[in-house]
Amino acid sequence: MNRNVRNARFVKSEQGSRNTSIAKKVMAVICVAMMLFSILALNGCSEKDNRMSCKGRFVMAGREWMIVVDSDDPMFSSMHFATLQDATGKDQINNLKVGDHIEIRFNQVMEIFPPIVPVEKCKVLKSGSIADVDAEMIEELEQCGRHIKDGEHLPIMTVYSEEQVVTAETLTSSWSYVDAQGQEMHVERDCIHPLELLNRTEATLTSTEAIDIALEFSQPASNVSVIRWSKEYAEDISSHYADEESVLDEWEYGVPFEAAPGYVYQVEAHFEQGTAYFAFVIE
Repeated sequence: MNRNVRNARFVKSEQGSRNTSIAKKVMAVICVAMMLFSILALNGCSEKDNRMSCKGRFVMAGREWMIVVDSDDPMFSSMHFATLQDATGKDQINNLKVGDHIEIRFNQVMEIFPPIVPVEKCKVLKSGSIADVDAEMIEELEQCGRHIKDGEHLPIMTVYSEEQVVTAETLTSSWSYVDAQGQEMHVERDCIHPLELLNRTEATLTSTEAIDIALEFSQPASNVSVIRWSKEYAEDISSHYADEESVLDEWEYGVPFEAAPGYVYQVEAHFEQGTAYFAFVIE
């Protein structure tokens, strides 16, 4: 065989071996890169999967941030409520309002009572109020020495008869609260005379005779009293401004009292944060 031909074949064979070797090295590098990517991805997934979450309503007990866990949330089986700590330092909890529906993410639960949850992430799902917080959970917190404060929001008074339910009008009030920055705030609010509510309020019960009614407050109330004015006084309020009749001097929670139609009723109630007046009408 011609020597030049043999040399050419030898060179070609050598180049082929070299190309094969390079290809194997490239494949090895690709495999290593894919393995590293997979490891990083798995680490990321495991970190995400290890982070717990739950949904519930935000409340404040004094200066304590808390969550009342939704009853249908899987976390409810292990804790009904918990104290929240901001683990990020980004003030993500400071701007929440009582009753906001939130979702929190966290890596651990400090198993004391109540549990403490360092919050890594907090998201507001829907704005809310104290009325959105489960009443049984509020009572359970009260029994644990955690009085739920509604910030600057006044309590709500609900009036019940056997067949009707109305939310009373909130009138004059004197109220103190601690804002999101921990500052003590005080608010004085003046309102119209209860007689001026006639024909302009939805807080009206209807009856042709005296009925038993019960009062319910969204926060614990004490020293509750009830007075009333005849609807006839509405034609000349200034002349009958102080012509009220006493209905109830000592209110007892859950105990109904008799109320007659044809009157505007005013309820004075005292709370931990101040005093509030409410009104409703029975026609």
